Amino acid sequence: MSDWGTSVLIVSCFVPIVVVALLWLCSFRIRHATNGGSDDVPQVFSALGSLPSDSTECDSALRQLLGSHWHYVRYYGDAGGEGSSHKQATMMIGDEKHSFQQFLGLIKSGHAASFGMYWAMYTGADPMASDASCFDRFQQGLRDLVQLETAEECLPRLSLWRDRDLAAWWGPPGHVEQLHYDRGANVHFQLRGSKTWRLFPPWSVDLRPNSILGSSPDFNFSTSLLPELGGEPAEPRATFLADEIVLTVHPGEAIFVPAGWWHQVSGHSQMSQDYVFSVNLFEPRSQAPWQRHFLWHFFRLRAAMWIHSVRKVVCLTWHRCHMCIGTYCFGWGKRAGR
Repeated sequence: MSDWGTSVLIVSCFVPIVVVALLWLCSFRIRHATNGGSDDVPQVFSALGSLPSDSTECDSALRQLLGSHWHYVRYYGDAGGEGSSHKQATMMIGDEKHSFQQFLGLIKSGHAASFGMYWAMYTGADPMASDASCFDRFQQGLRDLVQLETAEECLPRLSLWRDRDLAAWWGPPGHVEQLHYDRGANVHFQLRGSKTWRLFPPWSVDLRPNSILGSSPDFNFSTSLLPELGGEPAEPRATFLADEIVLTVHPGEAIFVPAGWWHQVSGHSQMSQDYVFSVNLFEPRSQAPWQRHFLWHFFRLRAAMWIHSVRKVVCLTWHRCHMCIGTYCFGWGKRAGR
């Protein structure tokens, strides 16, 4: 073998080792790259806005905010409840269009809880709306409800997030969002009912996120089944439970969740026919530390979306080629015109 061939062989052997070493070294930086410092941990702060405690007054306040709006409400089925939420990681969540009044009636009747229905991540955006100011009014209504200016005093970084849209989350008590993590930091304001957040740091092991080569689009979800609080682990190697932080957020409070932190969220209310309502705000990508983009915990989401997009293009191209070959070679599609 020539000297040139030997050099190529040596380099080809060492490149993977160097890449793995760099990724391993970067893993130690994940504590500092989640949001910029090792002291960034989930925290709850209070003295913020909330909805009226009286049920009738609360319904009226929501009617004023959402009365003319509709949304594609998610249908989780039994996967929206405690003990079976891990199914969300691999299933396709359906949705159906509902107006505010329809969904309020479904909550009051108990149907929303029975079918695992959830009015999720609603920003008020409606591409078919004739009045463009409707979105601005809705966003301002959410800002007033959560008292965003007061929240900025408690968490100064929020002043850098003003360009981001707020989103409403509304559902029956007992709904559970399966264990997952987000690419950006998250501030979640609780306005009615309460939510229990079970949190794990990004460096927790054995949380088994969805494979980036799988068919599920929720690559940031984990298939791990969490035991009930205080219960025995359902999985024998659930070592991540040692890192667990449990925080309960009540009306008038908000929780700050750093980027990359795993969290499972369950809603609660003292009355079964009541509802849980909250508003959240995600960190702008422009505010993310540059180191974060090079950590596999976050980079895998970009890689997964790229693979998913390529797969869709390949499948669509194959389907069209298949139909073209069938049409020209076997006369598919021509028989209908005879």
